[in-house]
Amino acid sequence: MSKGFTLMEILAVMLVIAVIASFALPALRSVRAEVYYHRSKTAGVKLAEAIRSYYHDSKGFLPVIGTISGDTVANQSYTCDRSKLAGIPGQGTTVSMDQLFACGYLSTKDFAGLPYTFTASGSGNFLVQGVGQDSEKAGRYRTRTFTIARDMKITEPFAD
Repeated sequence: MSKGFTLMEILAVMLVIAVIASFALPALRSVRAEVYYHRSKTAGVKLAEAIRSYYHDSKGFLPVIGTISGDTVANQSYTCDRSKLAGIPGQGTTVSMDQLFACGYLSTKDFAGLPYTFTASGSGNFLVQGVGQDSEKAGRYRTRTFTIARDMKITEPFAD
């Protein structure tokens, strides 16, 4: 009786493992894209809630507008402008989304590394819109959009 494995037995086992891995890797990429998508929706909801909080703190006169990219948000530095919270009636000014990060309404860690671009609208049908960027991280959600309405309902105008 031999006490070891032959070269052919080892190669056969390695071949079986390679075949199983080749089936598992595409599924793993799909799961990763799904996780990024759901993290992005959660970040979009946090952004919408931050906009609503900022709106109430500024006494309802400052719409928040702008666009942020999840890929670059962590590398930015922000300065809070507390004078924007005065809420002067009829002021008619808008505030950049950067103020939400600067004044502590949002944390950059919630958005860092997400393959999405988030847009806030001062007016219109949506409060926040998230669009998947054209990157491998976005996977099958590349260029797909979700919107968060003013009543905090999420709309996903695509079918899986």
